[in-house]
Amino acid sequence: MSWQNLADDTLTVATSTITNTVDNKKFYNVIVNGLNDGNPQQTLRFNADGSSNYGRRYSANAATDVANTSNRISTGADSSNGGNSLTVGYVINISSLQKVVISYGADTGVLGAAGVPNKYEAVGNWYNATDAISSISIYNPTAATDFNIDSNTTIFGTD
Repeated sequence: MSWQNLADDTLTVATSTITNTVDNKKFYNVIVNGLNDGNPQQTLRFNADGSSNYGRRYSANAATDVANTSNRISTGADSSNGGNSLTVGYVINISSLQKVVISYGADTGVLGAAGVPNKYEAVGNWYNATDAISSISIYNPTAATDFNIDSNTTIFGTD
């Protein structure tokens, strides 16, 4: 099982959504480095599905879990203005089954010498059990904030 680089995208303009088309693979590794304007959240959507077809459970800094149905899977990392965030996630993509995600994230927290980083842990699933994943979007649901220029997504895949 060797991993192939399916997408490597560095932003040249700020945006709230980063979408990459991907080949059909059984497993994906999604890595996001967000350079943030405001407090954008890193969340996942598949195949441009913006409906409430996702289950998610996540926590920040080991707080009580949040669990619900949503229009995205929260993967973490919503650092302070100008902060730097990193999320690493894994996705299982079998077209006849719901897609499963596990993700870990960290961000710079409060900027400066006294700043302590934040950590995020998340799991989720996409209820679609008929389609393979053909695109992966890093979506920011927070209005008026973006992923800045030089934010980067890298997606690896393998069977």
